[in-house]
Order: sequence, then structure tokens, then C-alpha cells
Amino acid sequence: MRINWELESGEKIEEFVAALLLLRHPGPGNRITPSRGDRGVDVRLVHPDGIGFFQVKRFSGPLTSAQKMQIRKSWATFCSETAPHAPVKSWTLVCPWNPSNEALEWLESLTADAQFPTDWMGRATLETMAAENPALVEFYFGDGGERLHRAITSAFRGGDHLPDAVAAEDLLDAITSRMIALSTALNDVDPFYRYEIDLRAGHLRDQPLEAAMQAQTDAAFIEYRQVTEDYFRVMRIIPRSPAALQLRPIGTTIRLTVEKGSPEQEAIEAFRDFGAPFAEIPGTVASVNGPPGIHPAPGDGRFTVMALPSNTADLPDLELRLLDTNGRTIHTLDLVDVELARGLNAGVWFSGQDRSGALTFTMLMNGPDGQTEIRVEPQPIAGKSPAGVLPAVQFKAAMTTGTQLLLAVRGGPALTGAWTLEDIDQGPGPRNVAHLVEALTDIQRHTIARITIPDVDTADLDELSAILRAARLLRGEQITVPWTEVTMTLGTPENLPPADAPEAALLLVQPMTVTINGGSRRAQRPTTGVLRQCQTRRPRHRAERATRRRNPTRACHRQHRRPRRHHLNLKRAAALRRDPLPAAAHTNLPRLPSLKIVSVKSAASWASLQRMEAPHRH
Repeated sequence: MRINWELESGEKIEEFVAALLLLRHPGPGNRITPSRGDRGVDVRLVHPDGIGFFQVKRFSGPLTSAQKMQIRKSWATFCSETAPHAPVKSWTLVCPWNPSNEALEWLESLTADAQFPTDWMGRATLETMAAENPALVEFYFGDGGERLHRAITSAFRGGDHLPDAVAAEDLLDAITSRMIALSTALNDVDPFYRYEIDLRAGHLRDQPLEAAMQAQTDAAFIEYRQVTEDYFRVMRIIPRSPAALQLRPIGTTIRLTVEKGSPEQEAIEAFRDFGAPFAEIPGTVASVNGPPGIHPAPGDGRFTVMALPSNTADLPDLELRLLDTNGRTIHTLDLVDVELARGLNAGVWFSGQDRSGALTFTMLMNGPDGQTEIRVEPQPIAGKSPAGVLPAVQFKAAMTTGTQLLLAVRGGPALTGAWTLEDIDQGPGPRNVAHLVEALTDIQRHTIARITIPDVDTADLDELSAILRAARLLRGEQITVPWTEVTMTLGTPENLPPADAPEAALLLVQPMTVTINGGSRRAQRPTTGVLRQCQTRRPRHRAERATRRRNPTRACHRQHRRPRRHHLNLKRAAALRRDPLPAAAHTNLPRLPSLKIVSVKSAASWASLQRMEAPHRH
């Protein structure tokens, strides 16, 4: 299609030339919309080494004196208002007229003092560029909009009029050919966007749409629409260049309905002030502007707004630091899944979580009154690895009144000032959770079985108490518990220990097991018990000694009635190796008695996780 430059308005020519330049440019750029003057610029294209500026005029013939005056005025404005404040790469005058030598000399004389290149882009160059993008010419000067609308409609009806009574292979080929042809036709008629259309089996209510929307994508608009009971359609509209969104913007007007003072109203105000996302707010689509493929959803609905993943593309790796009252760092926590949004003014919404997902942090900064709000939300940790969760629960437990939080580059400088935490009263719960996770982490070091954190709300309290005791033993601590019953056989009539035998020791080594989430976990380091057998009281009288020799069974029974003479001290095997028993205890022992433990109960039980005291360390 040939462009009749002489008959078109100056505004349409300026808009068309801006589209030609911007769609060809791979980098950022924009068309300047004049308010009180365009400062001598209609289009600007950003390059790595500067900015190219273009002044567009609709002059399609030899320049008149009045037209030269307009160009001279635009040049003077550019030199005084734009050039001093921008890295100018070039300045170009664009007119749909091929200049004569005299016109070129006039322009060179006008721009002779410029410290950057100047040029004239004429009709020949414009028509060459237009020939490379016939869809753009059709859109501005033909019926491109109607053609695009018809192509979209045809694409949405791509399943109509399929051949009947054909083999499955032939039907598949027919559908594939139809979809390829429709996709090609659709992309040929829209100069600003590409279209990707999928038909999928299923129902929208069963789809993880939020996760799909959070994924990185080049699409400017994604529409999910249920087309039948069994199928839904996904349409992605992708800009052909960064300038497409300003040349052919996509806009939606939505009316949201909330009750005064409701949480929904607070969410809308947070979106306005900070750009904070909101979810499931009732409202109505009033209008939609953009390519013909976008159709407003009929009727009312519920609306969700999410932060764009691209908002954090240029952010460095971040961390949160917890400082004590003296400003010293006591904990750091890496932040991942960072999201960022901005409100209508200076407000900023920031969100992230630790690597394990145990804590979510939300910051509302630079509010209308200058206020900053920080929210820390614990997430479920049941089923997670204790080593992964440990930094987060320790961080949370250490957040007390007077400590300070700040946001910083990971391993680098701080990005914000320190926020002092005030009126923090979180009770013993976070500290107790930290003790439990520390215990599980210590147990995991001694077993190859995978250990996960139990649900403290439903876990058996005796099981949790046993976890803490097992961890204390593995740390080398000594635990003393009462025995309800100990049954021992101290000898036989054929092999009795001498009455004057020295104190002996029985070393009992058995695997340590602890029950976590209903299953037993065995530690590689065994539990060691030492039973010290005290020397039996020597009879004072010769008759008593003779009686004992004649009736050894009675002596055994007498020792059995004195269980308080036997003490069981649990220690780690490593501790025994550091302080072994005397050699005589191993080489001169008489025949060792057997030991049977009937039952063991702790004197102190775990009454409640919230009331649990920190384990006492010796």
C-alpha cells in the first residue's frame, strides 16, 4: 500500500513515523507527547553511547519560509532545553520529502555549531522502512484494525467446519494446518504484538493460575477463558518491541467494591500507597482498551493484583540483619523470592522470605505520613529439614524489644537504616521452637536417616521431651533420672565374687534411638551406661560370715533388696574414652552380673511447648 503523504494529517504522520522508528529500535525509546512544547523533540531512541533525537515535520514538498522558520524554532528549542541536559548521540530532521542540495546546505548551516551529528531523513528512507512493515502501514492508513479484528475472530473459531468422517491422523493434520495458518495470519496483521493461543483440557478452577502468572514471561497480557465445560483457552499477547506498549497501550478500567473499614479497603489503600498486591477483591470490568483480541470479562468478578517478577530483575542478593541494642550484628538471614512494587507516590512494598520458607517478611516503606511498617509472618515448618529451618527460628527467637532490623546487600553495605523493634512480646513459643529445632539438628548429625520437624501442635509431648533428652546426651551432657525398677542377678552358687572384692563397673553399650514423627531414628554414636557395683559390707562377726558362705542365695537376695547401692550414670562413649575406667576394672573383674532394665521414666515431663523451659546445660 502506498502512503499519500500530502493528504495525511501532521498528527498521523508524526505517530506513524514514531512507530516506524521505535519498532525497528531494539532498545528503549519513546514518543514525546507535547504538553507545553516538545522541547524540539518528537522521538527519542536510547543507545548505549547516547540518545538519538528526531524532530518530525509533515512537510512533503520544498520548504517555504514559514516551514523553515518552524524548523529553526524547533532547533533553537532543542539546543537550549534538551541538549544541555542529555547525552546527545545525534539529531535528525524527518520529513516525507527528499531534500534538494540547497535544502541540505541550509540545514548544515543551521546546525553548524552542533557538537554532535545532524541529518535529514527524507521520503525515500521512510518509504523503504514502511515497505519492511506493511502491517504497520495498513494499520495507520488502511483498514488494518478491521483485518486484525477479523483474524482474531477467525482464530477463536479455529475448530469450526472441520471435516467429518475422516481418520484420526487426517483430522489431526487438518487441525494442525488450521492452527498454523491462523497463527500466521494473526501475527501478519498486528504490527505491535504477537499472539500465542493454546487450547487446554480441564477447568480453570483446577489450574494453579497464580504460580503461572508469577513465572517470568514476555507477555504483556495473558487471558484465561473457559470456552467449554471441558476446555479452556490461554491467549498470550507479546509485544514485538519495548515501544509497543506505548504505541498501542493495553488498558483496563476496573471498579472495585469494598465496605468501609473492611480488610478489603485496607488492601486497596495499601495498593494505592505502596503498590502492595491484593487478592480476591470483588469488582467489575468497566472497559478494556488494546488489541481487538482482548475482550472484557462479562459480569462481576473477583480480582487479584500481583507484583511483576521483572521488578526485581536488577536487585542484588539481599539479606536481613538483626542487631543487638549496641548495634552489633547477632543474626543474618538470606532473603529469596524477593518481590517489589511501588505505589502512586513514593511508597514501596517489599516482600521476601528466608531460604527454608519458615519466615515471610513484608515491608511497607515511605508511606503517606513517612511511616514504615514491618511484618514478620511465621510459616508452617512441619516436615522441613531442621538444619535448613534453624537460622530462621533462631532469628525469630532473637527478635526482642530493643533489637534492630536492617536490609542489606548480602555480604555488603546496608540499603536502609536500622529499624528498632518496640513492644515485642512473643512469649516463650519462638524460643522453645528454636530449642526443639536445635535438638533435631544435633540428632541429625549422628544418623543417616532423614529427620524432619514434627508438627508441635499435634506431636506427643513425651516424644518431644525424648527428643530434647537425646540431644542433650549427644552433646555430652549428663542426665539423671529415677529408675522405677531394676532387676539384677548378682551371682550363682557356683561362682560367687569374693567378699572383699574391690568396687567393679559394668559397661553397658546399646544403640541410641529416638522417636520422631512416630518413627525410630538410630544414632551412630551409642549410649553408654556405667553401673557401679559398690563393695558389699563385710560382716562384722565370724558367725555371720559363715552363714553367708553356707547360704549364698540369701546373700544375693539381700543385695537385691538394696538397689540404692547401684547408680546408673549415662554418658557418651566419647566421654568414657577421654576418661576410661581403671585397668583393674577391666582385668580383675569377677564374673559380671547381668542387668535387666524393666522401665525408665523421666522425673520431669514436657507439659506444654509454650511452657517449656530451656534445657539446663552442665
